Amino acid sequence: MMSFRGTMLQNMKLPMADVWLLETLAESKGRQQLFEKQSPQILKSIREMALIESAESSNRIEGVTVERNRLRLHSLAQGGTSGDAGQWKTTSNDIIEIFPDGRREIRFRPLAPDRVQRAMEELCLSYRSAIDQLQVIPLLASACLILDFLCIHPFRDGNGRISRLLTLLTCYHHDYKVGRYISLERIMEQTKEDYYEALKNSSIGWHEGKHDVMPWFTYLLSALRRAYREFEDRADRQRPQRGSKTEIVEYALNNMILPFGIADVEQLCPNVSRDTIRLVMNRWREQGQLEMLGKGRDAKWRRKS
Repeated sequence: MMSFRGTMLQNMKLPMADVWLLETLAESKGRQQLFEKQSPQILKSIREMALIESAESSNRIEGVTVERNRLRLHSLAQGGTSGDAGQWKTTSNDIIEIFPDGRREIRFRPLAPDRVQRAMEELCLSYRSAIDQLQVIPLLASACLILDFLCIHPFRDGNGRISRLLTLLTCYHHDYKVGRYISLERIMEQTKEDYYEALKNSSIGWHEGKHDVMPWFTYLLSALRRAYREFEDRADRQRPQRGSKTEIVEYALNNMILPFGIADVEQLCPNVSRDTIRLVMNRWREQGQLEMLGKGRDAKWRRKS
């Protein structure tokens, strides 16, 4: 809404630090897609842990603690008994900051209830238009969508948790799927002070369209970068310990799904010579575990089930 109006985003110049983060994230996204293609069974266990961590952390950020075995049931029960689940707010819901001495102060006044529906419609349309017309880089558009959603604060309760789900959804749409394997909610909980400080700084002047989205955008990029680093560390730890080069090649072959070339195996075995890779692959072919599709150095291979 406010972030997408005018030409603020199109004229924005990104700091070099953010440009570097974007380039790093693009590289990480490429490695994520390689893992998804070649090591799906490794990612399955990582993903299951992320689901539990996300539900726990997203609640704890809001001050709600739930036992692990009650998380899903609790969310269903709460949604069914809150009375206004899925409905726009009907009363104002100022964002209050509570200080250590007990003093309370209004940190931000969200949009008034009578303006919520129209604002949400405009926000969704503006975000989609910015993406479809390539007006804004995708992650910046996602950051603006989340910031504007929180400034509108359209529901009576649960806006923070919904915003974190919205973060995951928009990142998925742009193929940054690290949130499936590493809990972004846990990372936000662990950096809760920075999370709230970035939102606070970026919301100043929002009602007048004079706010600065950069503090929140930089925080979001940093959280994603941290998630990708954890993802790669966890995935690497799931691989077999470095032993013989033959074992490394055999592990790589076991994780190949689509027809692949020797170069694809080399990517997973950076310290193994091509001769060793060929030796192992030829032995697997003789044992009936691999078949060669075509001939020549560019031939593809396929595992036999």
